[in-house]
Amino acid sequence: MIIASEYYHERKDRFGKQVKLLRKKTGYVALFRLFTMVLSIYFLIKGINTSHIYWYVLSVSFLVAFVWLVNFHRNLKLKKDKAQALIDININELKAMGGDYSVFENGSEFLNSHHEFTYDLDIFGERSLFQFLNRTCSFEGKSRLARDLLNSPFQRDQISVRQDMYRELAEKPDLMQSFRSAGLLSEDNPGEKEEIMNWLTGSNFNFSSWRKIMMYVIPLAFILIILFGVFFNSLFDYLLPLVLISFVVNGAGMTSVNHYHQKISKKHEILGKYLELNRIIARAKFSHPVLSDYAKSSNSSLEKFRKLNSLMNYLDSRLNIIVGLTLNIIFMFDLHIIRLLESWRMANKDTLDSFFTIPAFVDSAISFSTFHFNNPGFCWPSIKEEGLEARKLGHPLIPADKRVVNDFVTGPKERIFIVTGANMAGKSTFLRTLGVNMILAGTGAPVCSSAFNFEPLSVITGMRTTDSLADSESYFYAELKRLKRIVDMLTRGDKILVLLDEILKGTNSTDKHNGSVALVKKFTGNNCLALIATHDLALGNLADELPSSVVNLHFESYIRGDDLRFDYLLKKGIAKNMNASFLMQKMGIIE
Repeated sequence: MIIASEYYHERKDRFGKQVKLLRKKTGYVALFRLFTMVLSIYFLIKGINTSHIYWYVLSVSFLVAFVWLVNFHRNLKLKKDKAQALIDININELKAMGGDYSVFENGSEFLNSHHEFTYDLDIFGERSLFQFLNRTCSFEGKSRLARDLLNSPFQRDQISVRQDMYRELAEKPDLMQSFRSAGLLSEDNPGEKEEIMNWLTGSNFNFSSWRKIMMYVIPLAFILIILFGVFFNSLFDYLLPLVLISFVVNGAGMTSVNHYHQKISKKHEILGKYLELNRIIARAKFSHPVLSDYAKSSNSSLEKFRKLNSLMNYLDSRLNIIVGLTLNIIFMFDLHIIRLLESWRMANKDTLDSFFTIPAFVDSAISFSTFHFNNPGFCWPSIKEEGLEARKLGHPLIPADKRVVNDFVTGPKERIFIVTGANMAGKSTFLRTLGVNMILAGTGAPVCSSAFNFEPLSVITGMRTTDSLADSESYFYAELKRLKRIVDMLTRGDKILVLLDEILKGTNSTDKHNGSVALVKKFTGNNCLALIATHDLALGNLADELPSSVVNLHFESYIRGDDLRFDYLLKKGIAKNMNASFLMQKMGIIE
């Protein structure tokens, strides 16, 4: 079994040595590259001064060597950048294992205080579950990871399929790091994929009849003049008029060409990134049928997308004014590249989506698989028809040396749990612990538990309801809207896990108690599992009135002299000790 910390240390050290070696090599090659260019220029000058052919031969030879060294230097730099990315990956993983995962994106753009559970359970934002899980290297992968968390739970068969995929990827840590390092070498930004998709589905480029003729006639005329001008010098007199004609033809279509290029300008960078990600997937050996199918699909599309990437790269050469002007005047370059792009678009426009979605899926899956690789003690949930059995359940974001775990088991009919306890005793943390692990289980990921047998339930929470001045909405009204949403879900027959923390805080204690009692009774007749954390100890009397449905649980606090202590252990029954007065005295608020 691979020990994650040892694996990360070994990789960090190994690639550190590789980077040092590659840095030296790139320095030497850069020096030789400069040397060959200087010699090429020197021999060219000698040839001009002496008119001896061998100086020109030497100049061309060293120019060829320079071009080769430029390409060799670029490849060395790419290897160095990949090795550096791998160093960064392993350093960041070691930090994460020490509790610092701040380097990973936190998904704050997905925050929504009105969502059923993400705001209350800290799914997105600083020190969130998303930041804890996120190992994505692409915008599409990050978005896919967010959707996976938002859409939990998946169907039962999907959960099992995903568990097997995550297991297999976790057994291939080198593959996961290779994928991540390739993706981290360049960024892809929001909207780039959509821009390419819009180009695919957009209108055709308008090739008028005369333009089709001229894009072949003009290059042919240049070639013939250059070839035969050696024998018939008078032909060179036609070069200037031909240049002017070409300039006019190019100028007449400049607006449409610019508009076309604007749609896909610099898109070869994102295509190059996803091309490499697809290449890594295509070369991998998977036993899981879904991953194996993805590998075959990626492999079958590699060649066509290499061509698209090259064509877009060629079109971007027009951004260099000198190169673009020369190529277009002589060869009508833009029009020929656009013609090839249009031909590619018509033949392959239905295949581009998988080119992005397959790497995005794998990118998201690697986050869950790395989560398993880093936490081998977390268990894989098993699905049951009804209820929940969680043993040694803890919050995955709390470090192991500080984490307090609890068992939580529902009976055949016990579906409503009243959780009482003093301030800071652990009620809210336990609700979040259960909610976060239920979300993870619903995505097919492992959970922070020694055993977790669960019925896939949609999670809805009411823990941090906020008022909205913009919507002229009071705190109490916002809370009522959330409770109404829960009741509507129950009325539809949805299977849900309800997590409520101190409901109806916006009204007086009598009204709050009466409303809470009525809500609990509403829950008992529906298909839900509900945990309600409260300071209202009288709410626990419902267990006597509805003994088959309602169970009392509590967290206790203990006052020992001047010390307030908590054990954060979940116990049956109603809490006995409260601590508000003690804390106010301790802080000097009251006597």
